[in-house]
Amino acid sequence: QKSIFIHVIGDSMLDVDYKVSTHRISPECPNVNILQSPDDKPFRQFPGGAANVCYQLNNFNVICRLFSFMDDEAYDIIRDKGVKYWGLIRLPDGHFIPRKRRYYAQGFQVVARWDIEKANYGLESLKLLQDKLLDTWQIFQAEPDVIIFSDYNKGLFNDLSINRIKTNAITIVDPKAAPLERWKGCTVFKPNAKEARELSGMQNWKAQCDYFKEVLGCKAVIITQAGDGIVGKTDDYFEYRPKLAITPIDVV
Repeated sequence: QKSIFIHVIGDSMLDVDYKVSTHRISPECPNVNILQSPDDKPFRQFPGGAANVCYQLNNFNVICRLFSFMDDEAYDIIRDKGVKYWGLIRLPDGHFIPRKRRYYAQGFQVVARWDIEKANYGLESLKLLQDKLLDTWQIFQAEPDVIIFSDYNKGLFNDLSINRIKTNAITIVDPKAAPLERWKGCTVFKPNAKEARELSGMQNWKAQCDYFKEVLGCKAVIITQAGDGIVGKTDDYFEYRPKLAITPIDVV
């Protein structure tokens, strides 16, 4: 059976998790637990964002390659998890991809997530890096079957539209923020329910699908609704509602 060849282009991140113990409520900030840990080392670090898309696809019969911005520390961690690169674009010294820090006690997340990041990776302009990323994709690409555009609104797609990628592959867009028009011409548009409402300004999912198909000229719209299922439209509307509720081992 032929493997599917997939390119993932998008914002990568690191998920960094710590084990702590909680002992009491702080009197100076009574809504926050006192956390205690013998050191400041995480117990696990995983690929996040677009890198996580590649990491998850390792479970399937696909060949997946990541095209993304990266810093040296994150590269070592993500590469160690089996994520392959064709288009690694190194950020300048002192700049880094976002880190999402979570703190767990007895297996439960105990405080709000702490995101370590700078807008646009801390750079005034990303144009040179964007041009280099696209040039690298063009040089090294063997025409993929599918290209996934994984937007986490960290800056990689700022002022960058899908029409700069000349390809015959299926293009799947996982969007995050406006402008919607940057994704004109994609094959599949796949927002979640919140993104679909914000990007369309509509509440009804069928109206959202009609709007996205008209604006983008895409062949299919798929809207994920977390535990409530999946809805969308190809030639006609469809919806899938799971009959069995399954609690995930880890929502992250």
